[in-house]
Amino acid sequence: DVANYLTFGASPYVCGTPIGPKQNDVFFGREDLIANIQRQISTSGNVILLEGNRRTGKSSILKHLEGMNIIPGWLSVYYSFQGTEGSCKGVGVTTTEIFQEMAYCIVKALQALGAPTLLPNGSYATPEQKLGLAKACREGIGDVAPFSDFRDFIEAILHHLQERELGLVLMLDEFDKLQEGIANGITSPQVPENLRFLVQNYPGLTAILSGSRRLRHLREDYWSVLFGLGVRFGVSALRVDAARRLITEPVAGMLVYSPEAISRCIELTACQPFLLQCLCSRIFDMASEIKLHSITLDVVNEAANLFARENEHFASLWKDIGSDRGRFILTLCHQDSQEVEFFSLSGLQEQLYSWEILTDVETLIGDVEHLMELELIHLRKDGTKNWYVPAIPLMGIWINHQQDIVALKTRAQMEVENQHE
Repeated sequence: DVANYLTFGASPYVCGTPIGPKQNDVFFGREDLIANIQRQISTSGNVILLEGNRRTGKSSILKHLEGMNIIPGWLSVYYSFQGTEGSCKGVGVTTTEIFQEMAYCIVKALQALGAPTLLPNGSYATPEQKLGLAKACREGIGDVAPFSDFRDFIEAILHHLQERELGLVLMLDEFDKLQEGIANGITSPQVPENLRFLVQNYPGLTAILSGSRRLRHLREDYWSVLFGLGVRFGVSALRVDAARRLITEPVAGMLVYSPEAISRCIELTACQPFLLQCLCSRIFDMASEIKLHSITLDVVNEAANLFARENEHFASLWKDIGSDRGRFILTLCHQDSQEVEFFSLSGLQEQLYSWEILTDVETLIGDVEHLMELELIHLRKDGTKNWYVPAIPLMGIWINHQQDIVALKTRAQMEVENQHE
């Protein structure tokens, strides 16, 4: 019965790993985007740039495109720059390891086709073989000329796939991690140029590059030659109808949400899928503990306070803001949102002055634009007036629990003073 299931059953929501096709009961609202990507690649082989802030569901989208003929006529291979060992010399992945790991992912995808698979060292693996694959990639792609070795491997693989009337899509996730390695001297700045060469010179090869919105601000020549090739797609919040389905459908027959509870979940999370999954999972756990079947507004508010109080996702977003001045601006917006008094740009500057944080308009505009890019605030237009509104009320709860506004003001003042010296 319901009570026993709620006591012992596991939450159906997914709060950590990317959501694959086998978990479509908690995957909503990305159907049109996936169809657009499929159409772009299947009809013209275009490179795709998939941009979105952390935890917006980019990896889950790629997982839904992985495999043979999910994109008609193509074999899609998933590779994450977070899945490599990295260098002992600093943050980043060596050029050699990048190409070795990409080759390994291609080998695993080819094995799934059920035929003997060519390995980078010239040997073959059976479809069932598990051991020795990584070693063969290391042997075939060496430190002296890793890209040349990888190019030879790709040429052979593309010839094999062409016989099956298939192209190859390299889905490169967490692509902005590549910049960390380049900045730290671990990864060659030639790697983006290498990838550009591959997709431009081999018609049977294309790529999906997934990363944060900050990618568009990288102005180095080695990035511009690559990003000029692609069609951009943004990944952001879900539509309200999809968010409502994500709340209710995974627990249909177990929990019943009141209309007010559903609206509050949507409001608190701003329809961000990761936050919705986590909040609803917390609600499910509470309902299981007290054998509750009906979810009311009060239950949602209690779960939200428990969930947001100590949350690593919000701590990461707080770090991403990058400046104490920007963090203080976000804190001000959340403070006054409780009284439904939002700030215009001039109002924000006046508030900063009242807290003795003396910043010029140009700097303030940069801070505000960065917060908007991170989707932490958004612009609301009312006639001729523009107001900046906090985007994620749940993060306001986290700020109230975790941050001291007086200490934050002091740090922001020191930051401004140091910049003026």
